[in-house]
Amino acid sequence: MSKKNSYRPDEIKKLESQLAELKSQNEQLKKSARGGQVGKPSSWHKTLVAILLILGLVLAPFSVAAVWLNRQVVDTDAYVNTVGPLSEDPAIQTAVANYVTNQIFTQVNVTQKAKEALPPNAQFLAGPLSENMRGFVNTAVKKVVATDQFNKLWVQANRTAHNALTLVIVPKEGVVSTGGGQVTLNLGELMNQVKAQLRQRGITIFDNVDISGIDKQLVLFQSDTLAQVQSYVTFLNNLAIILPLLSLAFIAGAIALSPVRIRTTFWTGFGLAISMAVLLVALAIAKQYFLNTVISNQISSSAASAFYDTIAATLRLAARGFVLLGLILMLGAYFAGDSARAVQLRSRAINWVQALGAGYDFGKPGDWIANHKMGLRIAGLLIILLLIAFVSQITPLVVLTALIIYLLFLGAIEFFGRAPAHPLPQ
Repeated sequence: MSKKNSYRPDEIKKLESQLAELKSQNEQLKKSARGGQVGKPSSWHKTLVAILLILGLVLAPFSVAAVWLNRQVVDTDAYVNTVGPLSEDPAIQTAVANYVTNQIFTQVNVTQKAKEALPPNAQFLAGPLSENMRGFVNTAVKKVVATDQFNKLWVQANRTAHNALTLVIVPKEGVVSTGGGQVTLNLGELMNQVKAQLRQRGITIFDNVDISGIDKQLVLFQSDTLAQVQSYVTFLNNLAIILPLLSLAFIAGAIALSPVRIRTTFWTGFGLAISMAVLLVALAIAKQYFLNTVISNQISSSAASAFYDTIAATLRLAARGFVLLGLILMLGAYFAGDSARAVQLRSRAINWVQALGAGYDFGKPGDWIANHKMGLRIAGLLIILLLIAFVSQITPLVVLTALIIYLLFLGAIEFFGRAPAHPLPQ
């Protein structure tokens, strides 16, 4: 007589689960062997994988920048939505108000007008009266730029001018121009509104000012290198689709051809995090160049900083998202590796999830899941990556959400995919 089996049901299920996992790994080894990937890879094979991976990682930050330009900057609606709130920024409002005030006062000698109106013994009051008038006009202009009406003017001007302001396309004649290495914003309509506002308050000294004779062009950027920057931006914008595809193709090819895919995935994550960190550093350097070289003397550094930070915010956020994605790939590759610690952690996690559903029988669907775990894991990962690729703005929150969804998916596979009670026929 054979000795009766003394294993408890939960121990039997645990052993069956481990057996199914071993079978899955054995199948993967067989597939690798059929693909000629078992054994020591040749030197050219390793070199090819390294070249593909390096190319993909080098192109990654340029791909992110190109997509950002195409979706967030060059697109009119996206650009206007980005810079629209700047009309409420105090630094921008102060810069516009000061420029309009100075231009209006260049057309009228307020001090001389005051001297003509004052008696001889009160001529000394002309200077203080002129300064008080300037302060009054500046306050009136600030009140105009603080209204919703100015916000509409700002949005409309930037909607018309966004191509020139982003240094992409040679601007058309009108609100904005880039002649002489400058990017300017036309404030003529705002000046007309200021004149009307002053007239309503009883200030008629500026009624005869001819707006057409005033320099209405507020110089935003001024640099001899604008034409060169335009060519770079245009080049990147034209490659907004091909660059990401090339980067993904190179990285995917490196992982697919690698004899040790887990290790290649780890280095992919490491390289991605480093390349995006370099992009963040480049953005910080570009900001200093922008403030020190490109910005005109008609715009304060605080206004210029607000403009740059607003435009670059989405690119900076995307770079941080990809840094996080790189770190997640590194951690994922580590836990999927064959080190003793990684195997132990995986086993504990799988056993814990399977213990949650102890006593449940999911029938044939559970048997099918148990026999297709590896395929389901790969399919789920590919779907998650595709969803991330088609998100309009990749942020750390998007990456974390995708990670949580994928972990829940892996947990569901282990929960429902128990080792079949009756092995499927071979």
